Amino acid sequence: MKRLRLLLACILVVCMVASLIVGCSSGSKQATEQNKNEATSEGATSKSESTSQEAGKTENPTGVAALEALLSMKDNLSLSGIQPLKLNSRANIFKAVPVKQKKDVTIGWCAASLGSTFFENMIGSARDTAKKYGYKLLYENANFNVQTQSTHMETFITKKVDVIVLNAVHINSSLQDIKHAVEAGIPVIVTGPTPTPEDFPVITTILSGSYAPGFQVGEYIAQKFYQKGKVLKVGVVAAQIGMAADSESRPCGFIGGFLHKSAEIAGNPYPSKYDAMYEGYKAWIEFRDKGKLDLSEKGINLVGYGNGGSPDPQGGQKGATDLLTAHPDMDILFVETDPMFPGVEAEIKSHNMVPGKDIVVACAADGLKAAMDAIKQGRLLVTGYNSPLVNGTTIVELIHDMFEEGRDVNNLVANAYTPAQIITPENVDQFYDPNLDVAKPIPFEVPTIDEYNAAHANEK
Repeated sequence: MKRLRLLLACILVVCMVASLIVGCSSGSKQATEQNKNEATSEGATSKSESTSQEAGKTENPTGVAALEALLSMKDNLSLSGIQPLKLNSRANIFKAVPVKQKKDVTIGWCAASLGSTFFENMIGSARDTAKKYGYKLLYENANFNVQTQSTHMETFITKKVDVIVLNAVHINSSLQDIKHAVEAGIPVIVTGPTPTPEDFPVITTILSGSYAPGFQVGEYIAQKFYQKGKVLKVGVVAAQIGMAADSESRPCGFIGGFLHKSAEIAGNPYPSKYDAMYEGYKAWIEFRDKGKLDLSEKGINLVGYGNGGSPDPQGGQKGATDLLTAHPDMDILFVETDPMFPGVEAEIKSHNMVPGKDIVVACAADGLKAAMDAIKQGRLLVTGYNSPLVNGTTIVELIHDMFEEGRDVNNLVANAYTPAQIITPENVDQFYDPNLDVAKPIPFEVPTIDEYNAAHANEK
């Protein structure tokens, strides 16, 4: 009898354990299914929404705190050109400087491409400046191939050029080539399109920041068209939203600039421009992911955007087609770059509308002569300044300062952003030269980190 009771007790325990296992398994399965349903539901949290929630952890940051919140964003593709107010010293990074003073300098230029007006003008301005000083400029064209560019770097190291200019196809992929050059005693200067990490052993990187011109265009549009109580319907055409920093940063900047200026006009200004930038960033992320965003209380309704696939007329027309069909009553069409404008203009005309009359078109880059002609004729309202002549000229002038003027270049900023300007009907003649394909170059000198920090020391 005692054995029977013991056996029954064991059976009972086994049944209870089995029940618990089944229960846990069922509960896990239900939880998994619930999680799966939540992940696929319309309200699922996307990567960018997580970023927005992350931003929300700092409740309404203001001033420098808003800037710091932006700089901490993991989803930072749309913040190209935004830097902290204080940079760390780079003086302890070996960069193969100072260089031996000499006049017969040989420059090895690793071009990413020479297949556009921008790249042709950049290398052309470098060649002209090198000729002025009697320097030899050798160049190779990688056609956007990282491996080919690596081979070109090795070629110039073997030739023992005095300095290498790297128009990087992909800066992170070039790190070992840069280190190899520096170890061989050859300093490296980089030019865009993406920023270089501050710990890379380069002299500096000269590039344009995409956010700042977009911000200025947004301010200009608000200055021209914002009226309290009126809502502007705005569409966006860009080349590669979701893939390219330029394509995201320019419209993100546009929204921030519009919010900044419209709030000022309405008599309710932000505590600082960084507050407007922060709010504009959150608005852009939501607009990007949902495809539309009604900010009527701010005077703007973002009705949609078109992804063209390329920053050229074909990309412009492709990006504008469906957008104009769905929203023919748009007030303003923001276009990422003015090389896209001819395609956008053709599509506008195919909808029986006149650019500049039935719909306002605004661009955030690049300042081509054709775009400035369109501004003069009233077909285009504004574009951003992004002259490649600045890159080419500034780089060779810097090389001249290194080799002939003895300039200390050991602690220059890792990323020197060219002057942010916009070209409008009011100032187009300042940038226009009928003999140039692009806007006139603006004098620019790469600052040291100490100079940069001093210039931003009092910003709040």
